[in-house]
Amino acid sequence: MLEVTIAIVVIALIMAAIVASDTIKERQSLNQVMLDIDIINSAVTAYQDTYSSVPGDSSNAQTLFGETNVGNKVADGNGDGNGDGDGELEDNLTTPSRDENLLAWQHLRASGLITTGTYDGSTTGEG
Repeated sequence: MLEVTIAIVVIALIMAAIVASDTIKERQSLNQVMLDIDIINSAVTAYQDTYSSVPGDSSNAQTLFGETNVGNKVADGNGDGNGDGDGELEDNLTTPSRDENLLAWQHLRASGLITTGTYDGSTTGEG
């Protein structure tokens, strides 16, 4: 009977350790997401302070950063790697290379305010 009790206690300890490790992994993942959000928020704020425009909507991005290409096409809000400068990010999912929301990631990367990843301006994932 003692052996059965000990076996049950050992199994319970192993199960508790497994549950605790999953919780720790989830907490680490959540902490990383929160850190990434802080980095992006800081980058957008710094971009606005430095360039007086919203990333993706900058009407002079080509002048600032050079031509921003999407594969073999020029990424644009206007057709030249620039946004349209109206202070808003417009979607254009029928022509993704003209989607200012996607272009925003290119402008942030080109400005050096985010330093990881490559963004092609035409897909919603890292390009």
